[in-house]
Amino acid sequence: MYKFRDFVIPDHMMDGLTRYIESGIPPGHFLSAVLSNDLYEAVSRADDENVKILPAYIGYLVNEAPSNCWGSREKVKAWITEKADDRRLLDDMMQDPMGAIEKIQGKLRGEQA
Repeated sequence: MYKFRDFVIPDHMMDGLTRYIESGIPPGHFLSAVLSNDLYEAVSRADDENVKILPAYIGYLVNEAPSNCWGSREKVKAWITEKADDRRLLDDMMQDPMGAIEKIQGKLRGEQA
């Protein structure tokens, strides 16, 4: 739950926001529209509860979320891609830690994977 003034984002919606921010898991249509800063689409996709609490989503994004994870469709797409790369790297590290370290070192040196 997140409260902004008298508006509250319920836990079930915070779950989707948290998955998106922490892991880059694409949210549903409504949250995608909110994250993309598309008010028309957000209002069109909102259910009766969420349309009333839109200010809470904006308050959360402005005050709590990384600024590069929201604000336009391009930012949302880039965030999802970046987090997917992070998940792949984590998977690589779990399966072949030394190979993953070598890959990271190569990227730091500017080598192509």
